[in-house]
Amino acid sequence: TANSCINDIVALAKGDSSALPFNPSSGDQFVNDYQSTFFLRIKYEDKIGITRQCGEICEKHDVSIHSILQNPVTSRQDAAFVIITEKVSLNQIKAVCDEIKELDWCTEEVFYMPVLREDWMR
Repeated sequence: TANSCINDIVALAKGDSSALPFNPSSGDQFVNDYQSTFFLRIKYEDKIGITRQCGEICEKHDVSIHSILQNPVTSRQDAAFVIITEKVSLNQIKAVCDEIKELDWCTEEVFYMPVLREDWMR
């Protein structure tokens, strides 16, 4: 409740240190790199050769493209398309996104997230 929260804040402000309510030495470790299919949304200013450049960057980082979705462009200054990859590592995707965001037509950071569909991860 609110009273418990205030007591905890006051204790922290005083520098009181007590045992943690959980076991911090559980042996569990965070995984900083994992394999998955990924969804990438790329926002861009419309120009010729954008999908070719994305394909070349994916090839450079050994990322295979499963599909590309591009709806009709309604604003040449603010358009977007989506790439779905085959199963690759998070580090590969980060490298692809970092390289794409440096291109002159890319208007913002590339959004990416893992796709958790069993039938796409084979």
